[in-house]
Amino acid sequence: MGVGGDRTRGNVRARDTRRELVVAAAAADRIAAALRWLDTLPRDREVLVLAPSAQAADELLRAATRASGARFGLHRTTLARLAALLARATLAERGRVPVSTLSATAVAARATHALAQRGALGYLGRVADRPGFA
Repeated sequence: MGVGGDRTRGNVRARDTRRELVVAAAAADRIAAALRWLDTLPRDREVLVLAPSAQAADELLRAATRASGARFGLHRTTLARLAALLARATLAERGRVPVSTLSATAVAARATHALAQRGALGYLGRVADRPGFA
C-alpha cells in the first residue's frame, strides 16, 4: 500500500500517517520528491505508484532501483486503470464494462457514419470523410 495504507510488522498492524503534497512546475522536482519518498520505505514494502502513464511509472521505478538497488512489491498503474479496477465489481453487477480508447473510437466512428448517412452532420459533413475525424 502507498502512503496512508496499513502495513504489517509481525502480528502488529500500524497505520502509516505520513502524507506530503508536492506541487512543483518542474517534473524533475516531483520525480526527486517521489524518489526520496520511495527511499524512506523498506525495500520489501508493497508500494503502489500512481503515474500519468505506464512509461512514467517505469521511468520512476528504474531510477529508484538504479539509485538504491533492487526492490520487491512494487506495483504501478495509471489513474484511469486504477479507476477501472476499482469500478469493476460495480460495473459487473450492472452488466457493464469499462470502455477502452479503442471502444470509444469505434462508437464515435459508428455514430459519425450513421449521422453522415442521414445528412445530419451539418457543417461537419464537409470534413467527415477525412482521416481521423471520428
